[in-house]
Amino acid sequence: MDETTLIILLGGLGFALLAFVLLTPVFLFLKKEERLSREWTDEALAERHREVPPSATGSTVVKEEWMREGEDERTKRRKDAGG
Repeated sequence: MDETTLIILLGGLGFALLAFVLLTPVFLFLKKEERLSREWTDEALAERHREVPPSATGSTVVKEEWMREGEDERTKRRKDAGG
């Protein structure tokens, strides 16, 4: 193996190692954000809304109105996002 080939191989190996070192934190951050974003899906939000009633009076009319408002907001967000 001549000197030029060795330099090319070491340069390629160094580049791959540098890419791995620099991209690992980005990958871990994106994985964490993806995991946290699951808490904000429509199903997760609806489940949280079912767990906590909107008013202390326990009125079903108020609760139904409150749930409809939440659905309207989600629909608007979907349209804004192009989905």
